[in-house]
Amino acid sequence: MMQENNHSITIREFLEQSKVKKGDESIFTTIDKNTGHCFENNIYDDRWKVSSGDKSTDYVEISILNQTILSFNEQEIVRVLLSSLVSKGRHVMNMLYAIVKTPLKSIDLDGGILALSGDSSKTQKIAIKSFFSALAIHYPGKYKEIKVALEVYSFTNTKSNAWDIRTGALSKYEMTDLATKLNEWALIVLDKNRFEEWHNNFGKGAGTITYINKLNQFIGMRVAINFHLRPEQIRIINWGHFKNSFSDSDPFLFDGEGCFYPRYIKQRDDEPTRAIADPFPVYFEFAQELKTFFDMYFGWFKMSIQQSSFNMSDEEITELMSELPLIINEKLFDEAQNHSTKDSFIEDIKNTAWLVGKAYAKNLINSTVTLLKPESDRIPMSEYKPNSRRLRHYTGTVQSSAGIPAEQIAISLTHSSVDAVKKSYIDIPADAQALMDKNRTDSAFLVAAASGEFAEQLKNRISNSIEENQAVIEDLEAGNLGKSASLPMCKGCSKTKPISCYGCHNFHPLATGNHRYYLGILKDEYDAKKQAGYTGLQMAMYEHQMNKIKITIYFCDLVLKTLENKDVEAE
Repeated sequence: MMQENNHSITIREFLEQSKVKKGDESIFTTIDKNTGHCFENNIYDDRWKVSSGDKSTDYVEISILNQTILSFNEQEIVRVLLSSLVSKGRHVMNMLYAIVKTPLKSIDLDGGILALSGDSSKTQKIAIKSFFSALAIHYPGKYKEIKVALEVYSFTNTKSNAWDIRTGALSKYEMTDLATKLNEWALIVLDKNRFEEWHNNFGKGAGTITYINKLNQFIGMRVAINFHLRPEQIRIINWGHFKNSFSDSDPFLFDGEGCFYPRYIKQRDDEPTRAIADPFPVYFEFAQELKTFFDMYFGWFKMSIQQSSFNMSDEEITELMSELPLIINEKLFDEAQNHSTKDSFIEDIKNTAWLVGKAYAKNLINSTVTLLKPESDRIPMSEYKPNSRRLRHYTGTVQSSAGIPAEQIAISLTHSSVDAVKKSYIDIPADAQALMDKNRTDSAFLVAAASGEFAEQLKNRISNSIEENQAVIEDLEAGNLGKSASLPMCKGCSKTKPISCYGCHNFHPLATGNHRYYLGILKDEYDAKKQAGYTGLQMAMYEHQMNKIKITIYFCDLVLKTLENKDVEAE
């Protein structure tokens, strides 16, 4: 039975009276961060509008609070607190449901203890603790001591193993394979003519593919790999976050190398404007890719303006673009049609976030992984699921295994809290991580690779001979190395043959081929670059390709041994 302050009135009557009594004081504003549209809500209404659509997720159904057994005054405190959180962009439905379902009998210490020691789910208890933490921030004098007293109740998630082959950090092989395939994809997606050719040959489902979406996928994945960012961070990147030097006041880059200023992720809300994290270097190659992307973006933006009733100079468009998101929201190119003057258009563009949704940003990574079909050295393709969190886990665990302190790892992952890094990205001792990664570069690597998807496909591609009219992959010094299963694809391939052939699905290596010759060539190049001071992903790509040649040699040797045994038996 619901408690009442006055048995002569209901909770709805109490809310209506409070609404009249407080007047304009009970009005608060929410903003849709994807469109920039603002909505005025009343603390005492049944529902609060938080975004531009008309789905249930576009509202907070605050009226369910009326079902609690909290006193009227306590319900009012809850409404005031939740409205404050909603106005800052916080999602409060989990907290609201927990208050109702636990149920929370009062918002004092006794009520908190009963809720956290009861039979409700761990998720609901975590939400109740978050509620009391928010109360302590909003009303420190009354609730700070209660929040501290409730800290004895711990509901933290069990740590995962960073090297878990299905959910933990990617192995070095997996990470490098993903980066290598993205490099290959760049040759297509950043060239409109090549993309059209790829698109025309795509077959079923080609009608749902847009060039802008593929560009977004490529840039999103490139940023995720280069800077270890979460989708929530990628979606709020502006062009103005890229600078020519280590000064945040500089214009954005393209004159060679520069810096990228990401935004911190450890804010509880998801506002477009966030505190700036330490800058990352932007190397020349990625700067040039950004320049290509920018020119395309600029061209579409300019075309949409030319089709409107006003004009803008190239300088004005470039200046305006510095405030636009890196990831394109295609609706942006329709906006010029809604304005009759340049001034109203610029004002609207600057006052609207134009950010893509969180679901779209997350899917950028997942869909790109599906497209690239990266390989694992540990598990079959059907079980291999890289995602943005695993990319970040890779960064944290590899850095930890190299002895980098947690403070530095926090900077590289754009965390403002070292505790968050220790909790999420460093799961086992650094020496154990180093030993596990070392095992992937010696003979144990071949054992791990033998159970992976790459090895399964490779075993079926090894050939004993080259028949007439088949394309031969050869070298003057090494002789015949294998054959191409697709002559048109092989002739149109822009990669360096024959080194890049190893790992290609069209390459059928000869069991008798002198593959050790090219392993030696590649190892010499690797040693030369290492001696010159090269480090990081570039060196890892050499290691990656050398491992593919090693695996090829390993299975070719097995085939030769089988053939030799058959010859002996025949004699």
